[in-house]
Amino acid sequence: MTAKLHFRNAGVLRTLRKLFFRDPAGGGTLRPLRKAFYRDNGVLRQVFSSVAAGVVSFTDAAVSQVGALGAVQTAGYRINASGIVQRLNRTTYNTIETWLVSGAAADFEVVCSASGDIPDGFIGTAVNLSTSPEWTLSAYSGDVLAATLSFIVRPAGGGATLDAWTVTLYAERF
Repeated sequence: MTAKLHFRNAGVLRTLRKLFFRDPAGGGTLRPLRKAFYRDNGVLRQVFSSVAAGVVSFTDAAVSQVGALGAVQTAGYRINASGIVQRLNRTTYNTIETWLVSGAAADFEVVCSASGDIPDGFIGTAVNLSTSPEWTLSAYSGDVLAATLSFIVRPAGGGATLDAWTVTLYAERF
């Protein structure tokens, strides 16, 4: 957690929201300082950040789609840029939960790893949540498919993991 920096202006306590520094390498250009740290007994601690932290919340989920001949059976999971998570059953999306508590989808990226059958979607690479990434398994005649997806979400561009969860996809066509 980042401590807030305050200053008193005409008797009013105010929160410091922006810091600037003169960049000598840039000819004295005034540049914004995005983060400030101090060393506390050898431990580096952040005391200021102009970057909006944002808050996310994900829960484990399971999506299954089973059906008879005649139609492809698709099970899917989508993290929608609007801030909701949706499951896909064949061709219908339904909301599971709201993931975006504060901030914007573009502030975050997700990385997915998979075991079992490998779904369509981004595996092993970071993808920005503003793109509404989706993972699907599609079962054709006689197929029984199952995948376990492990997700982490972090600030866009990398950084510490903010949340981690697991999704199971199952698709069967008999």
